[in-house]
Amino acid sequence: MFREGDKIIGHAIWHETTTGEHRKGLPRDEIDRRILEGFMGKDKGFVELHELWVITKHRGKGYGKQFFNYFEWFMRSKGYDEIIYYAFDPAAVRLCRKRGYKEAYGVKEAGPYGRYETDYFFYLKLKKD
Repeated sequence: MFREGDKIIGHAIWHETTTGEHRKGLPRDEIDRRILEGFMGKDKGFVELHELWVITKHRGKGYGKQFFNYFEWFMRSKGYDEIIYYAFDPAAVRLCRKRGYKEAYGVKEAGPYGRYETDYFFYLKLKKD
């Protein structure tokens, strides 16, 4: 969670998974699995960042940058090799590109409230070979 004083102003959600079990049962699961295996290999473990959210009036204050600095350091310290992040918010997309995440593809899907949004797939290798 992100806090400013005693108020919660945002949050992040992530989980561990593998290329073999990623998103089973969803319509894009086979496409996603092939792309993930192409980047990382078969049955490779990784961390998936699902969501990074900050209340609108608190955006632009550097919380995203602070979060990514900490999150990437923390995942390296826990022994993870890769992070995957699906992003559709333009600010999140810009941040990933600026931080050097590789962009695999963008898929246009129906988002909340019936509008179509592009869901981008970003990949960051945490450890050098």
